[in-house]
This record gives sequence, C-alpha cells and structure tokens, in this order.
Amino acid sequence: MARVMVVDDEASVRSALRKILERMGHDVSEAENGRVALEQYREDPCDAMLVDLYMPEVDGVEVMIRLKADDPDVKVVAVSGGGWKSKDSALGEMTDLGAVETIAKPFTVDEVVEVMARVLGTSE
Repeated sequence: MARVMVVDDEASVRSALRKILERMGHDVSEAENGRVALEQYREDPCDAMLVDLYMPEVDGVEVMIRLKADDPDVKVVAVSGGGWKSKDSALGEMTDLGAVETIAKPFTVDEVVEVMARVLGTSE
C-alpha cells in the first residue's frame, strides 16, 4: 500500500495512528516533531503525512510551508485538538496552506480510515 508518516509530539497519538494505518496495510514511520519530520521526508519521502498542528521545535504550520515549498504535491492531513485556537480555526488554517484533509482530536478509528482512504485513493 502507501508509505505514511505520522507527525505528533504525543507518543500515544502516534502509536494509535500507526496501529490504524498498519491495519489498513500501510507502511508507517513516525516523527515526534516537525523538525524530525522534515529531515525524514527529505531523506525518504512518503506518500502522505498526518501532521499535528501544535508541536515543539517546528509546528505543523511551518511543516506545511516548508513541505509545500519543496514538494507542492505532497499529501498532508492536518490533525489537531485545538490549542490556543479552536479546532475548526486551527484545522482551517492548515487547509488554507494546502492540507488535503483534516482530522480533529479526539478521533475515531473509522474517521481515520475514511480520511486516509480518500487521501490515498483506496477503498476500506
């Protein structure tokens, strides 16, 4: 199937998303922040990324800007539980920057499966 990177500073979120994506048959890598994600992507690009908005070092907005500058066709799914902004506002900002889909925290397995099937053009 596809190669997908999960980028989130919360290990439990990365683990949950990894399990869902691996059950879908995808090859999954993880990054604990945006800096690590950008380094990994430049060394070994993937088909899609799930990127949390609020992270230390390099946040999701900066990840989107840098990724789109390097690869305008990269498929990024924005993930957020909000923060100092509402979830809708934060996720809308990522969509404006080029995210192909959004997932609000807390999410369900079905939500992740449906979004990733659309993003990757697969059926689940």
